[in-house]
Amino acid sequence: MLGLWESLTFYHTFGPVDVPLSFLIAPRANIGGQGYASLEIARLIIHAFHLPLNFLTFRIPSFFFGFVSLLLFFRICRRWFGPWPAIGATALLAGNQMFFQYEHMMIVVAVSGAALLFVVERLQALEIQYWNLKTWIGLAFAMAFVSLHYGPARIFAVMLVAIWFVSVYWRLKKNPGSDTIWRGVWVLGGYSVVISLFLLALLDYRNLISVLRFSSFLFPKNAETMTLTAISAGGPGFVTMLKTNIAIFVESIFGFIGNFHSPFSSYILADFRYPLLNWFVVPFAILGLVVTLASLRRRGILFTKPWASLLVILAVFSIPLLSSSVVNNSSGFLATLSDHRMYFCLFPLHMLVAAFLYWLANFNIGRIGKYAKCAGALCIIVVFSGLVFNLLEEHSRFRSQVFASSWEKHGPETEKNWTDRAKNVDRHGYLFVSHFQQHAQYANVARQIADKLQTQSKDHKSGSRRIIFVDVNKFSEAPITPIGLDYITNRNYHSIFLTLYAGQEGVQLNPVVMVARDRSPISPNLMSGLAYKGKVREYSALTELNEKGMLTYKKNVDIVPVILDLTGISSPDILVTTSQEEVGVRQLLKEKQISFEYIRI
Repeated sequence: MLGLWESLTFYHTFGPVDVPLSFLIAPRANIGGQGYASLEIARLIIHAFHLPLNFLTFRIPSFFFGFVSLLLFFRICRRWFGPWPAIGATALLAGNQMFFQYEHMMIVVAVSGAALLFVVERLQALEIQYWNLKTWIGLAFAMAFVSLHYGPARIFAVMLVAIWFVSVYWRLKKNPGSDTIWRGVWVLGGYSVVISLFLLALLDYRNLISVLRFSSFLFPKNAETMTLTAISAGGPGFVTMLKTNIAIFVESIFGFIGNFHSPFSSYILADFRYPLLNWFVVPFAILGLVVTLASLRRRGILFTKPWASLLVILAVFSIPLLSSSVVNNSSGFLATLSDHRMYFCLFPLHMLVAAFLYWLANFNIGRIGKYAKCAGALCIIVVFSGLVFNLLEEHSRFRSQVFASSWEKHGPETEKNWTDRAKNVDRHGYLFVSHFQQHAQYANVARQIADKLQTQSKDHKSGSRRIIFVDVNKFSEAPITPIGLDYITNRNYHSIFLTLYAGQEGVQLNPVVMVARDRSPISPNLMSGLAYKGKVREYSALTELNEKGMLTYKKNVDIVPVILDLTGISSPDILVTTSQEEVGVRQLLKEKQISFEYIRI
């Protein structure tokens, strides 16, 4: 199933007639903001490699960046703790349910996670080869890439770089005659900044303006970054905010469900929280923290202090989160500290696991040390197997919910179908599960389409097109506006979403977008809430509910159909969801003298 914000990414990428990529620094740098080329390239990949459209191909970018994250994480851990501890920690990270969920979700989090790990890896490399220009150039690429994406990752990256320079200066200050080294570090760092700015300007000259406005670059207006600016006079106040965020963070780290987390990792799709660590991984992280604190005075070569660096990364990725705002709403309050932000803490927490495994690997007290190593390896294998089992079990459980017999229902009565029986004190009620019901309707109708076309495949005439009519009013949960996504209000997003779900069932459809006859974008400012600053895109005409409560296109604009080819595989099937689309497509095919069949679902 598409996630809440992932569905916005899908519509923004596959909903318009074409998708010109934008390489601007994201103005709001948040989850809902659009225009991230690293995600929207999915549509170009599908066409370039002649791939079918389904969840697997749509999510190729997120899979790629998730895999890159694992490689970078392994490289960082291996450099500090050796290959075997790195393998063990990387395996547990790969099996982590939150990491797995974000690796399978096309939002900017997975991309920014990989970019941030690239920054960490380059800073780590500079500790042992500060004179290497190639390493500094690598840092320039990493900083440029992280600048294009998620706001919190920008803040973390800038903090890490600043702390790195301060720590190097502090260590050099104690050594006589180190001025030459410090000047070299300063000069090479300057080169890195220039190269990073050049790369950003090469992508789009306006990026320079964004970076020069440094305060708004780090803390964009209306973004979801960690600042205290959202505390208003009528809000809960600083103390309540801090206590709430600490409670959320403690629950998440120790694997508790408690007041703020769901027991189901799939519910991350609709912005529910899920714990950072599974409860049987927590002991490894705690023991790793003990080992790290006991080893703080140990040093490596040159500027390296692995144990201290690990704690710095953990602090940078976690302490700013405690300033996430808490706001009042109709149901009480809403804490904005979400898994989107806490996701980055997965990396230092699993580095603590690597630290413990390193200590275990070097525990040499006779036979006890040998047995300890074997027991540690066995525990990692058992824990990893348990994580994989949990993933498979949750997939099966959630799938049974999606294809339940209640999929046709709509409104508040559907809440009971999606309850997770957890408190979720700030994220509960119908508004938070409406997304599930809406997309369950797409999934079930897509299955109906696949079954119908399979029974009629023998009767299809070669060379002719098939018009597949699916009444848009089947999607009763969110006819005009998806709850939580008012950015796409009045657009016919149903046909676009249904195309993806049909692709998952093995049916490649070509949806229809109704556009202005003169091809001028209809109401281009409707998507302005996304802070998208790239080239204006041509979306569907506006829809409305008529006097009978049926969805139809507004009649104040002369519109014509455009058949979208969203798949890289040739398909004869055209999806229409309204009578206006059907009439337009019939006329279009007749004008081109193309024969067609008609199938109603």
